[in-house]
Amino acid sequence: MYCTQCGAELPDNASFCTLCGHRVDARIAGSASSSIQTAAPGWRAQADVSVQTPSTDTATAPKSHAPLAIVLSVLGVLVAVVIGVLVFTQQPVSSDGSASQSQQTSSVSVSSGSQSTTEETAPADSSTTSLKDSELLSDSSSSAASSSSAEKTDTFVSGTYANGRYGYSVALPSGFTQQSSSSNGDGSKFYGSSLQMTVVAYGSNNLDSYDAAGFLAYWLSGHTASYQTVQGSMCAGSYVSGSTICYMKAYVGSGSIDVIEMQYPQSQKAAADGSVTSIAKSLSAGNIDSAC
Repeated sequence: MYCTQCGAELPDNASFCTLCGHRVDARIAGSASSSIQTAAPGWRAQADVSVQTPSTDTATAPKSHAPLAIVLSVLGVLVAVVIGVLVFTQQPVSSDGSASQSQQTSSVSVSSGSQSTTEETAPADSSTTSLKDSELLSDSSSSAASSSSAEKTDTFVSGTYANGRYGYSVALPSGFTQQSSSSNGDGSKFYGSSLQMTVVAYGSNNLDSYDAAGFLAYWLSGHTASYQTVQGSMCAGSYVSGSTICYMKAYVGSGSIDVIEMQYPQSQKAAADGSVTSIAKSLSAGNIDSAC
């Protein structure tokens, strides 16, 4: 007889198809057998393609591969579980029972709660600035020993400050200490405690194409000048803001501007006049015809 599900030839006493596992009713299968034998040639051709009927000389029941597939599936699950256990047990555990996060450590180092990176940024060209908005007057400025710029070679030796970026220099009287340096290497801030005087030296690329008179007018904007002068590429001026005297001297070129600014209380004017004059005269310009 034949299986009514897949058409495989079966022993007459079979209860299940040995090929597809379908339950076989001997009566139905018997009728199906006769139907198959008398079927149209087209159906038989299809059956010959999909069903391989063993010859009567060596007729043996085909074996189902289902048990083997189940065994392989179980083995695969067991192997996955074993690998997972091995990976978990090899991960270091800290004394409080939590897994170590050493493998999760990134390339960013952490110090005092802040992230530090090794990435360096190129010094940005500073726009024309004045004492009232210079970063050197901010308490958040970097320390005097700042060396964030690899090209920065500022020096402050025996009271003389030399700027490595713009090439200018200025001499300060004894008693002045270097307070901070700008992050882009354009200058430094100094303080003389006995005179309560702040001195800022900085360079700036001449992005607005100022001449000496134009830069002085910009620096004095919004203030009444107490003193002003222009001599070639040099300009100087002063004004009073509240109870503070503000003084500036600069050399203005087509490429850059070298500036020295001073602030001190009006109450210190008599004592500070000599220092203001010596500091202003000591300013030596760099190559102001080139931008830096």
